[in-house]
Amino acid sequence: MKKLNQKSTAIMDKLTLDLKEPGDHSKIDNTNGGFMAVVVEHIGTAKWQGRDIDSFSVAHYYQQNGDAMRKMTFFRINSYYFPAYFLQDNLGVEQESIGRDYETGRWWVRNKMQRHHTSFANTWMNNIKQQQGI
Repeated sequence: MKKLNQKSTAIMDKLTLDLKEPGDHSKIDNTNGGFMAVVVEHIGTAKWQGRDIDSFSVAHYYQQNGDAMRKMTFFRINSYYFPAYFLQDNLGVEQESIGRDYETGRWWVRNKMQRHHTSFANTWMNNIKQQQGI
């Protein structure tokens, strides 16, 4: 699996700093409407190969109807972030690159897609940093 680079990891650490428990969330909007706000949520915990992992959602939302425009889910394992899911409603795109078969309990990775998600997320985190001044 491919993890976020150091710069993107630092940005994710800032975005998730106060999100300790599932359900904790925050909205970052430092631009007075100049850019879309970023909504970050701690969405759960699980086990991966005996390790505790946290899941976080990072999203932009349309102002007019509340639908997700772009959303990614990340797993945090040992202080590293791994992009696992991508959704872009306005294009009808939904992709899961890391998941779990709940019948067998086994985790799986779509390596090529997961690398693509990581590349996109590294660019997106830099854009969020620039747009929100974090």
